Amino acid sequence: MAKSIVVYYSWAGHAKEMAQALASQTGADLAELRPALPYSKDYGQVVRRAKEEILQGTRPDLLPPLPDLTPYDRVDVGAPIWCGTMAPPLASFLALQTWEGKRVFPFCTHGGGGKGRREQNIRALCAGAQVAEMFSAREGDAAAALQALKAWGAASGREG
Repeated sequence: MAKSIVVYYSWAGHAKEMAQALASQTGADLAELRPALPYSKDYGQVVRRAKEEILQGTRPDLLPPLPDLTPYDRVDVGAPIWCGTMAPPLASFLALQTWEGKRVFPFCTHGGGGKGRREQNIRALCAGAQVAEMFSAREGDAAAALQALKAWGAASGREG
């Protein structure tokens, strides 16, 4: 049987809720990414920092331990959409990994702008992996998002 893990970064808790639900429904292991320099609790400051990191192409350092993906062939990766792409902590993690032979199932939360460029960016950072279509959910309606996540999991062969 294939081993799977859900790896996520969450600032406001929306992506965390989705990650926990996905791990629960699939029996996957769960790992949270934490930036070495935490983001402010002030939304305006977070937006300014995220824009700067994304525009400059910098990636924040992450606190150990980072999950070892060696034993996994399926990896769900999730984070909020910031400035039209993934939150920088997820980009940091993806760039550090070897993706050859892995199957990647990306998911995201957003405030209304959709998934933006994130799907293309994940495919670029996960070179060598088979990357599934991204699941995207708008923040604010957790019940509907979790129901849609369950349907996406079943449709993409992710049921446990």
